[in-house]
Amino acid sequence: VATYEVEVTATTTETSATSGPPVDFVLRVERACHCTIAGGPQEIQCRGPGESRGTIELDTVLKTAEIVTGSVAHRPRVHTIIDQTPTNTQFPSRTIYAHIDRLPPPPPVETTIAMVTKEISHGVWYALPNIACYQIETELTVDGPFPEGTKLILDPPQGIYRLELNPDTLREGTQKIDLLVAAAVEPTSTGNTYAISLTPPADTNLIRFVPPQPLNLDLVGPPQIRLTPASNAYRTGSFSTTAYDTDTIASVPCLLELEGPVTGPFIKQLRLSVAADGVSKGIGAVKPYQTFSLPFPLSLQDSQPYFVDHVEQSSIEVHPIVSTPVVESDTFQVSITKYAPFKRHLLIGLTVLCLIGTPFCIARLIHGLRIVPPPELEDD
Repeated sequence: VATYEVEVTATTTETSATSGPPVDFVLRVERACHCTIAGGPQEIQCRGPGESRGTIELDTVLKTAEIVTGSVAHRPRVHTIIDQTPTNTQFPSRTIYAHIDRLPPPPPVETTIAMVTKEISHGVWYALPNIACYQIETELTVDGPFPEGTKLILDPPQGIYRLELNPDTLREGTQKIDLLVAAAVEPTSTGNTYAISLTPPADTNLIRFVPPQPLNLDLVGPPQIRLTPASNAYRTGSFSTTAYDTDTIASVPCLLELEGPVTGPFIKQLRLSVAADGVSKGIGAVKPYQTFSLPFPLSLQDSQPYFVDHVEQSSIEVHPIVSTPVVESDTFQVSITKYAPFKRHLLIGLTVLCLIGTPFCIARLIHGLRIVPPPELEDD
C-alpha cells in the first residue's frame, strides 16, 4: 500500500451579481476511484473569490509488477462536494469530479536485516582433522517491506565446512533461525571466532536493502578425545592374555574405545596406528571399537622354577594415522601370563581324576542312602 499526498486547488470567480465580501465555504472530499481516502472523508477550507489550496491523502494498492518496475499506472478520480454553502452566493452544493494524472512511483524505502546469536550448544567432533559440529540458535529481525518468499542467504568464511539453516525464508518481524555449523576449531580453545556474512536480496525500484552486519560466532572447542582400553562391557587398565609352556608366540586381543564428544562421521574416518615395544606388528590401520590381535614372542625363561607361572610385560603405542590434535595418543600395557609345565600337568591330572572318580563317588553315595527294610519278627 502506497500513500500519496495530493494538493487540491479550488478556484472561485466573482461576478457583478455576487460581488461583495469574501465567501468562506468547505470543499468536502467524499470518495475516490482506484484508491481510498486515507482516514476517511477529508475537508478543505476555502475562501473566494480566488484560489484556495489544501492537501488530501490517498492510499492505493500497488501490484507486484508495479513494485518491481516502479511504474504506477493508476489514474484515480476524486469526488468532491461543496458543503456549507454561504447564503450570499448563487451556487448550490454540488459534486465536482477531479481527475489525477498518472501517479508517480513512491521513493524507495529501506529494509534492514539483523541477525544475532542467542545460544550455542557444546560442540562435538565431527570430522578429521579438527572439525566440530554446533547447534546454534539465532534471532533474525526484518524491519521494512520485502518481496514475498525471499530467501536468507549466508556466506560462510573459510574454515566453516557445513552450514544449514531452518527455516531459510524471511518473514516480517522477528523470527528464530536454527543453524547447524561444522567448523575447524582447536580443542578446549575459545579463540575460534567466525564472521558469517548475510547476503541481502537484490534491491528493487521501491525497496533498498541496507547491508546487514555479519553474524559473529565465538565457538569453544570440545575437549580432546581419549583412547581407552575396553573389554566387552567393562574397562581395564591394560590388555592381558594367557599362554602355555609350549607356546612361543602369544596373541593378545585388544579393543579400544573413544572417550569424549564425538559423532559417527568422525569415528568412520579415524584410523589408528599400533606399535608394540616400538615395532609395528604389521596389523595395518584399525578403527576404534574394532578388536585386533597383537602377536608377542615369548621367552623360555629356563631359570624360573618349574612350578612358577611366568608373567611378561610389554607396551603398545596407539596414535592416529592422520595427524590431528583431537585424539590424545597414549601407551597401554600388555600382560602375558605363561603357565608353568608343572601346574599345567597337575591341572590335567586333577581333571582326569575328577572325571574318573566322580561316577564312583556318586554310586557309593546312592548305595549309602539305600533304605533297608527291618527283618521280620518270628512267632513264638
